[in-house]
Amino acid sequence: MTTATKLVRASFCALTALLIGACASEAPASSEDAEVATPASAIGTLRGTITYAGAQTGVKVAVAVFREFPPTAPPAAAQASGYPATGFPIAYELAVPAGTYKAMAFIDVTGDSYSPTEGDPISPTYDVTVPAGGTASADIVIE
Repeated sequence: MTTATKLVRASFCALTALLIGACASEAPASSEDAEVATPASAIGTLRGTITYAGAQTGVKVAVAVFREFPPTAPPAAAQASGYPATGFPIAYELAVPAGTYKAMAFIDVTGDSYSPTEGDPISPTYDVTVPAGGTASADIVIE
């Protein structure tokens, strides 16, 4: 496994916390620590397709967008869905605050994790800028 692949796999640890709700049970220490809601006018849409031509099948497909790479926080948005019975490509759509992101996806082969583990096909990161009130696209290829 290459160093880049190991780094991408490690980066999905933040996705784990978001998708299983680990962070949701923690209340902010004070009102200053509470996250400020993003106004609807500052939200954009990221949509595209996820493509995979390999032989590996899986239980689910996950896509996430991070503000920086490697991530130091949970993803700005994420989506997980069952493995497509009809094959690839599959469409995804995420509502995210306007900004610049790194988008990535993976296939969970065994369904045992919300982050990639050994043997899970994973994509490289894709740079994408989502405009406020607008739409950006990123077609992701899992390798």
